[in-house]
Formats: sequence, structure tokens, C-alpha cells
Amino acid sequence: MSVLLVVAMIFGLTTAWYSNIVQMNALTVQTETWNFSGKIQMTADNSQTPITAAPGDSGVIGFRIINGDSPANIRLDVKKDLSADETLAKKMQKRIYCYVEETDGSRTYLNSQSYYIYGPIDQNATWNMKSDEADKPILYWQWVYDVLGYYVQGTVKPKTVTKEDSTQVIVPDASITDYLMPVEYDLDTATFNAAGNLDSITRPTDSGSETVPVEDYLKELFQAYKQTAEYVPESDGTQEKPATVQIGNYYAVDVDENGQGVWLYLCNSEEIQQETAVDTELSTKTAAFNLTLTFTGQNAP
Repeated sequence: MSVLLVVAMIFGLTTAWYSNIVQMNALTVQTETWNFSGKIQMTADNSQTPITAAPGDSGVIGFRIINGDSPANIRLDVKKDLSADETLAKKMQKRIYCYVEETDGSRTYLNSQSYYIYGPIDQNATWNMKSDEADKPILYWQWVYDVLGYYVQGTVKPKTVTKEDSTQVIVPDASITDYLMPVEYDLDTATFNAAGNLDSITRPTDSGSETVPVEDYLKELFQAYKQTAEYVPESDGTQEKPATVQIGNYYAVDVDENGQGVWLYLCNSEEIQQETAVDTELSTKTAAFNLTLTFTGQNAP
């Protein structure tokens, strides 16, 4: 049974850019307990004020779990800012992410669809979740270097629009509620087709490098989000499974019949350039963007 709710850590972000540098304010913590003697404390990883970051940077969110008289699990949830400045919030939601890195290097992104469980933690035990604890999974914030694509939670439907030459085209009508995790590849070695859509990526291997066609890369991206998710390209007349629903550059990963669920979006070359321009635009603004972390304690069996 749940016996503790620790709410919440506010991760302040001030977009005060100088030469594409962003400053993030100090972290603060508020806690409330219900019939539980354990607590969460922030550690020295967060002592720098302000935390200075630029696109491509990441940092540790260090904390300490001090357990009480019973074995426990601690669930961590992350919620991104839904501020009154919706335009700024949407821009930053594409860029700022939070994840837990396991000791083997794998990542669990924390969002409205995914949480993380620490534990079981023995009674009266203390877990230091900080960068020099190599045997514990570490919590990070991340600012993506380039906005190349992302997984989103929302609803996407086809919409017919009429162009100036009176021709009609189908475009995505998207309502996004959360940006779940980023798409990352080496933009300098990627190729795009004549329409500006991603054609292939190149990445290093033990023997040199390999070029991966976009359809193979999409299969990997589907698996990266959910091991059972499968990308099926348009049929060439030989496949039995129906093709993955695609609306513009949105690909249905895990959606219902109404188009609501998790979608993968790949930016085209023009959009990537536009997002780079947004990075420059942010350098002229000073505002706040918050990540709220909620810790929930639960007695372990």
C-alpha cells in the first residue's frame, strides 16, 4: 500500500542565452509525508547556482533516499511544465527531457507514459543517487543538441487542405499532450531526399561506420520505445501485415482507432533548420520552465 508521497522537485530553467548558453536556476524541494518516516533529500549534484547548460548538455539530478522502518519501493514520476506561456512551454518540451540511466548504460525516459521504480530498499537503508554512485541508476536532465524528432502522446488525424493551386493534400491534424523522448542521430552524416525527409543515417561501428536506410531506422525506433512495437512499411504486394499508419511525418507506434496514443515524429530538413532558429530566438527571452518530480513510497512485499 502506498504510504508516502513526496511532492515535488521543481527544476527551474531560465532561457537567458548568451552564445547559445542557457542558465537553469537552483533546484528546490517540497516534501509531505503520510504515516511514513522515510524522506528524500537533494544532494550536492544540484548545488551549482545557476546550472549552466547549452543544447547537447545533460546533468545529474542527485538525491538521497533515506528509508524508514519497513522495506520500500520508491516510484518516480516526471511532469513537464504546462505554464501559462504555452508557446514557450511547447518549444522547451521538445528540448528538455528527464531519464534514468542504468549501470549498463540503458535509459528509461520519464514522462506521462513511463515512470521508474527504485527498490526494494531495505528498512533504515540510505541510497545516494548521485554521479559517483556507479552501482545505482542515476537520474539526469537532458537538453537535446538538435531537435530531429520525438515520440509524443496525443491524437493525430488526417486533415484535407486545399492549396493555392486548388489541389488538395492530406496533412496531419495533431493535438500533443506530452513529448515523451527524443530522436537522436548524427545530423552531419544524415541524408535527406528531394522532399526534405530523412533518407538515411550513418553511425559508428566497431569496424568503422554503417549507413542505415530510414525504413530500417524506423524499425529500430519503434523497438526503442516498446519492444513489441513493429514498424511495417507500405506493402509491396508480398506482405501480410497492414502498413503502419503514417500521416505526414507522424508514425503510429501505439494508438487506438481514434488516433490517440503514442506517435513517432521525424522532422524534415526544413523543420530542423527552423528549430535551430528557435534556439537562437530563445537567446532573446528570459522565462521559466519547470520539471516537477513526484516520489511515491510504497511498502515492499
